[in-house]
Amino acid sequence: AHGNSISWDEKYSDEVYTYLLIERTIEIKRDWSSQETTRIICRVQKEGAKSLGEIPIDYDRSFQELKNIKAVITTPDGMKLSYKSIQDLNPYSGEPLYSDSRTKVITMPNVIPGSIIDWRVTTVTKKPIIKDTFWDILDFTSETPVKSFTYKLIIYKNMPIKIMNHNMDVEPTIEAHGAKIIYT
Repeated sequence: AHGNSISWDEKYSDEVYTYLLIERTIEIKRDWSSQETTRIICRVQKEGAKSLGEIPIDYDRSFQELKNIKAVITTPDGMKLSYKSIQDLNPYSGEPLYSDSRTKVITMPNVIPGSIIDWRVTTVTKKPIIKDTFWDILDFTSETPVKSFTYKLIIYKNMPIKIMNHNMDVEPTIEAHGAKIIYT
């Protein structure tokens, strides 16, 4: 490396926080139900990142379920601590129209500069909102720097799929895996 090149970590050291990793893996079943596993690792760099200690995960309990929630924070001195609590809240209090919309809030301890928060959750969608369909919008822009971003879509070979790009030319790698195809 050249003497004047700076690392990604140095380049963004003035940010309040950075994402070291964002991973989303979505598997669509033959009946169009789906399962998405999200994993996010972020580094707290300034006091202003206290809000990262409350991780909100939205879901609709009429057709979705959250499973396998894991959340760990590694303190600057290397201690690994689990989450303090998980609450299940109604984001629209007193709004019967949205009674199935819920937010699980994971509360983390020790959110101080130098801490690294690593959390994951699997969202099971038991049935699609519209029969025999699945759609997702993937936004590559982020207000906070992201070091590594991976998006995987796993479908069965005979399922029709349409991928559209807007203002970018990222093409997925495509690999066959038995009866499934993995777009990454």
